[in-house]
Amino acid sequence: MHMSDEDAETAPTVSLGADEPVDGAPIARVAARLHYPLPRSQLVARAGEVQIRTPAGPTTLATIIEETDAQIFPTAAALIGTVRESTGDAPAVAE
Repeated sequence: MHMSDEDAETAPTVSLGADEPVDGAPIARVAARLHYPLPRSQLVARAGEVQIRTPAGPTTLATIIEETDAQIFPTAAALIGTVRESTGDAPAVAE
């Protein structure tokens, strides 16, 4: 679909937030690089040291997983859900 100049002038402006970089990797990117099903021990061995973006600042994936009861992650969506359940789903902010 092509946007005309008139549409561009009337389109609402969306604020994208501050241009400050946020430390850590998005959990979705980390989860997409793994193969499932994935037991907790293999997850920690493969990606435990990766810094994940959280509302409280960057945290290692191992630290987040240790706070949960999950023993196996059948899909990437399950891992992402577990992490967000543990850390909250508020936006990550630059420190």
